[in-house]
Amino acid sequence: DSGGQSWYDMALAVDQVDPEVVLVGGINVWRSDDGGANWDIRSHWIYPSQVGYTHADIHEITIQGGLVYVGSDGGLFRSADGGTTWTDLSAGLDITQFYRLGGSPDNAALIMAGAQDNGCNLFDGTTWTHVNGADGMECVIMPGHPDTIYASAQKGSIHRSDDGGQNFYNI
Repeated sequence: DSGGQSWYDMALAVDQVDPEVVLVGGINVWRSDDGGANWDIRSHWIYPSQVGYTHADIHEITIQGGLVYVGSDGGLFRSADGGTTWTDLSAGLDITQFYRLGGSPDNAALIMAGAQDNGCNLFDGTTWTHVNGADGMECVIMPGHPDTIYASAQKGSIHRSDDGGQNFYNI
């Protein structure tokens, strides 16, 4: 998408070796190889992405020693190939801020939680799995039907899963 939210996040970097190379980011990362005349998307905020993934809400882009770094509300990302592929340098850090969570009276190990800037995440007793994007809010696991899970996001968006969180659809 080409939308933005420059009132909250906007980053710009110019390559020190080749000033024709410019990267900008807000929600997604865009690259120009001709000083800003033309732009190509290099990362998209929805995971998985066809063009590479960095978390939205980008506040910093730096080009240093041939590497591109992106700092966002979702962590720190690095690209060694000008933004074609990305590595999440903050993967594995337990730093998520949860707004709400819902548990299951039928399975004490099953938890669904809404996180600030990191969507909704499902815990199966062993592993957390990111199942919805945006700002996760209230989550409910239906008593007596643990395969029915509700997840919500900002502005009243509500999603439902009937297969234990494998797939969600808008309601």
